[in-house]
Amino acid sequence: MIQYQEAIDLLDQNIKELSTETISIFDGTHRVIAQDTFANQNYPPFSKSAMDGYALYSAGDSSYEIVGEIAAGDQKDIKLDKGQCVRIFTGAKVPSNCSCVIRQEYVLATDSKIEVQQEDNVNIIKEGVDLKVGDLIVAKGTKLKAQDLSILASFGICDILVYKKPKVGIIATGSELVSPEKTPLDGQIRNSNSILVSSILKSRHFDCIDYGIINDNEENIICALKKALEDNDLVITTGGVSVGDYDLIPKILANQHLDKIFHGVALQPGKPVCFFKGDKEVFFGLPGNPVASFVNTYLFVLPALNQMMGLNVKQKCLSAPLSQEQNFKAQKRLKLVPAKLLVDGSIDLIKMHGSAHLHCLCEANVLVKIPQDGGLFKQGHKLEYIQLEIL
Repeated sequence: MIQYQEAIDLLDQNIKELSTETISIFDGTHRVIAQDTFANQNYPPFSKSAMDGYALYSAGDSSYEIVGEIAAGDQKDIKLDKGQCVRIFTGAKVPSNCSCVIRQEYVLATDSKIEVQQEDNVNIIKEGVDLKVGDLIVAKGTKLKAQDLSILASFGICDILVYKKPKVGIIATGSELVSPEKTPLDGQIRNSNSILVSSILKSRHFDCIDYGIINDNEENIICALKKALEDNDLVITTGGVSVGDYDLIPKILANQHLDKIFHGVALQPGKPVCFFKGDKEVFFGLPGNPVASFVNTYLFVLPALNQMMGLNVKQKCLSAPLSQEQNFKAQKRLKLVPAKLLVDGSIDLIKMHGSAHLHCLCEANVLVKIPQDGGLFKQGHKLEYIQLEIL
């Protein structure tokens, strides 16, 4: 059994990015860009009016002759002389020898001239004020958001190099399991882990294939694993990773010539988690108890998938005060407790009866880290937590 931080370090050392592909920006949401992208022109590409009003040759006169009109999209370049102006609209390219734009509310206008009623600002958005040719616009390793794609579109960059998105296969193991739509017989339970894990991953925009339930039969598990490992970049099983006679996963994987990176992490819940790796294969074996599977998915599977798609982000551990006093015994494992981060900024621990207590997760939005040395923590004592939504 290794400590949690050692497991994270091993994960970082053994997970590599997938290869890249070129896609359209219209398919780029939530993808990770694989190269720095630079401005190929100034932005904005020309000086433009920030207001509906009148572009002046120079400020300071009390009246101006109107010599034309420029709307947004016009390709006009009207040359102004002293005492002249043009009617102009927001976003329109200003004349090259224009010094300022006075907004229409500050003048009295006729068909041929304007009378200035009030001084105004310059009201011109200068060419290149936001970005200049050669400036970095999107950095390699950025998970593309709407605003990133919008700025790429503004520069006419329509095809982008991104890391491939990992495909994930999920297998539930256990002879006691039946699918959710079936009525369990005596001694059976419904499989809740597959939808638990796949829903977490799908909410982060990963594609998952559910290979169903495989009973505790070595030949059946080998057959399912071989297919899943061939079809996917990362495979997850739930159940069968502890030390019982029917916990077959670690033994099977060793016989499939996969390297064991770790098996057993000092966590509560989630201790039996295992991580195996081949030349191209990445495998995580999660415990069968749902809270343990939930915790391990957040702690190990999501970081691994992020790293495979080129997003090297670390878990964000913040701290917040306890809403009430808590007492914890010293233990050899890092304890993770589901909790609610309240609107006042404090954390309210949710009572958990064990790693099969699935319902305790329903109101949780954070996992709180309980130090291994335990102790009496007074109300207001700050503890670290992992915010589930941003892992």
